[in-house]
Amino acid sequence: MSLGITPQSRDFLLSLIEQILPSTEVWAFGSRINGTSRPCSDLDLVLFTKPEQYAQVSLRCWFTPEICSYDD
Repeated sequence: MSLGITPQSRDFLLSLIEQILPSTEVWAFGSRINGTSRPCSDLDLVLFTKPEQYAQVSLRCWFTPEICSYDD
C-alpha cells in the first residue's frame, strides 16, 4: 500500500521509527487508508510500543511536545 507518499518518504519514515523505537509495530489509519485523502492530508500512524520502550516515548514527548497528546 502506497499511502499516497513516495517510496523515499516511506523508507525515511520507517527508518526513523526503527532508529527511535526498534521493532515497533506501526499501523496507518485515517483518510490515507480509507481513500479520502487529499494531496496535503496528514498521515495518521499509531505505534504499538512495548512497556520497556516507555522511557524512549516519554523522552521524545518531553523534547517535542507537539508530537504527543494526552487527555487530561
